[in-house]
Amino acid sequence: MKSFLVTLSFLFPLLSIASTHQHEVGLFLGNTAMNGDNYSTYGLDYEYRFSSLDHKIGAFVFAESFDEHGAETRIYGAGVGYHPMEHLRIIFALGNESNSHHQANLVRLGASYSFFLTENFALAPTAELDVAEKDSAIVYGVTFVLGF
Repeated sequence: MKSFLVTLSFLFPLLSIASTHQHEVGLFLGNTAMNGDNYSTYGLDYEYRFSSLDHKIGAFVFAESFDEHGAETRIYGAGVGYHPMEHLRIIFALGNESNSHHQANLVRLGASYSFFLTENFALAPTAELDVAEKDSAIVYGVTFVLGF
């Protein structure tokens, strides 16, 4: 399975359609790994890419949710996305995590790579590290991206 994924990762850039959008909306489906537990996670994000900077810098907002031992945890925030290559996004964001048990500020670092299947629709494998006051979490999954 691992060799299949490595092979696929080399083929996808060849299949990727060139496409840069000023606006991108994403639906995230994935997993949050924290303190030895895994939680199904879903979320939304929106990014505005600045045309004056050749679409290499964008500002974005995000919201995610997962069920942590019966308490719905919500994460939301805003950040900056850097696009050193057309489909690659590296992010830095500040946010807040809250549920009925606690609330904490967090810093999010991450990356995604968009594989455009059509001119306006992409699948983007996503990996992020959230660092809160006492905990850290790895968030990973796939973002379904609509660009316009």
